[in-house]
Amino acid sequence: MNKKTLLYIPFALAPIHFETGLELVEKYLQKGYSVTLLTCSGKLPACAPNPYHYEHNCHFCQSRLLSGLKWIGKERIEVQDFYAITEEQQRKIEEISILEIPSLDMLTKIELEGSDIGLAALRSVIFCLNEPRPDVYQHRDLIRNYLVTSAIVHFSMQKHLIEKQPDEFILFNGSFAAMRPALRLAQKLNITTYVHETSDVPERYSLTKNAYPHDLDVMKAEIEFIYNTSPLPETEKKQIADIWYEERIHNRIKSWWFDFTKNQQKGLLPQSLTPKTVNVAIFNSSEGEFNTIPEYDNPIYRSQNDGIYQLLNSFYQNDCIRFFLRIHPNLANANNTQKQFLQVLAQEFDHLEIISPESPISTYDLISACDVVITFNSTVGIEAVYKGKPSILMGRAIYEDLGGSIKPRSHDELVEILHNYVQHRSLPSVEYAELAVVKYGFFQKQWGYPLEYVRVYSLNKASLYREGKEYFAKVSLKEVALSFVPRILIKLRKLSTKYLHWNH
Repeated sequence: MNKKTLLYIPFALAPIHFETGLELVEKYLQKGYSVTLLTCSGKLPACAPNPYHYEHNCHFCQSRLLSGLKWIGKERIEVQDFYAITEEQQRKIEEISILEIPSLDMLTKIELEGSDIGLAALRSVIFCLNEPRPDVYQHRDLIRNYLVTSAIVHFSMQKHLIEKQPDEFILFNGSFAAMRPALRLAQKLNITTYVHETSDVPERYSLTKNAYPHDLDVMKAEIEFIYNTSPLPETEKKQIADIWYEERIHNRIKSWWFDFTKNQQKGLLPQSLTPKTVNVAIFNSSEGEFNTIPEYDNPIYRSQNDGIYQLLNSFYQNDCIRFFLRIHPNLANANNTQKQFLQVLAQEFDHLEIISPESPISTYDLISACDVVITFNSTVGIEAVYKGKPSILMGRAIYEDLGGSIKPRSHDELVEILHNYVQHRSLPSVEYAELAVVKYGFFQKQWGYPLEYVRVYSLNKASLYREGKEYFAKVSLKEVALSFVPRILIKLRKLSTKYLHWNH
């Protein structure tokens, strides 16, 4: 009997991720699996590519899905609408839709049959708004719609997973409202699951078994597994790892692939950075990226902003130390509470200089020029170790157990470490720094699988490739035209109503 795989692809508008899903369909077909593909016909009230449920976006999505299925060959697989809700489940969904949610704390605690749908909904709201702490009243409709999405996915996928009993289940990312409930169900039912995501290398994708790629323990184990099972000699592992660091330091990453330093100028540093003081570089991360992932809860501070404030306040009247806060480039276009708070700090503390996300000041030259680097979960923490700089980690990161980083157990311990450095130029010793650097860099270059059927041109463009022929999954012009007709008719109807009113 053929093995069965179930792939859940609810939206096709996501570039690269959709194509990667189709690559996985093709690979399972090549291995002889029978494949069932679960898709969406527009019944989700909110999803990542269409958070406000615009009808024309649903048309675009379904048109692109059909285009992708032509490449696969629709006759080779079974395609089903994932939506499957009973009357009783619909009543429960309606109850969820009218919940009063007075705070984010309450939202994060909402569960449905053991599934963390509140965190899933919040993850999607944060992603949509680029706001780590969205106002529950101002965005109540968006929050409600994502909660309903999570509930629909939970009940629908429960039916499919129980009835189909696939040997393997495949989905994307696993953290969003339209995805996390499906992952939680598969975990609960002990169904072998693979979550796909983009890799740090454009030509590769990652697969995380039975977990999303945000699971700290899983990712730590992946680093060790990739390093320990590689047959390459240690010298070659180091060479490969060095390539990863050097590509970032010298801006050799493909310009369109998560390159946060491409507009920075080599050698450019803050004018106030002088050898007269101890200079501490702080690199933050986008708060919303991790604050719905319980594994990343900070054991010391309420948030990165809280940690930064406490640190600055602890050295408020110390003229011997100066702090340089590099705001993560991912916050360049954001005007959110995280960024606003940091901008206020610059006015309150004279010994702080804020380096904006857009600033051409070089991240890597700043690391080299400062005495100490502090991060919360940024990759810069391990990159600083590579550059031979003391690196203090005040949060959670997948490299936290590798060695090389100083890891204070409390805020007071951090303050004591910095005071001791100011007075005696002495820091706690660390172990395994060189090995930590190699393991992490090697992991980033080797993790995942090479794309065989997908060619990536940019973050927004990818093609499907098989038997020497290239194919682009596109929205058809016919679908585009049809999607605009209803909107044009609505506008004409409104104009005619105004005309009649004016001439009444």
